[in-house]
Amino acid sequence: MKKLVIIFVLVLILTGCTKSGISDELKLKENLGIEELSIEEIIYKLGEMSTSIKDVGASVYDDKLVIRSGSVELKYEMPEEMFYVAVAPYENTTHT
Repeated sequence: MKKLVIIFVLVLILTGCTKSGISDELKLKENLGIEELSIEEIIYKLGEMSTSIKDVGASVYDDKLVIRSGSVELKYEMPEEMFYVAVAPYENTTHT
């Protein structure tokens, strides 16, 4: 009987940890308004929101888009036939 109780408690703990990670990812997607968008739409939207979002970072690599906020990380695979080019004009200095 003791073993059954211990197993039940462990299952509850592990289930709670799993659901928390998933809900954090969904919460971030909802907060950014990207839950139903394609990767192209996500990159465009993040570019337009870049000055208004706090505590969120996004990086575009040759094979993926990574969005980070605290301990939450979202990864989107870039299609092989696509690439991303960013042009950042400046007047006096570049960004640091």
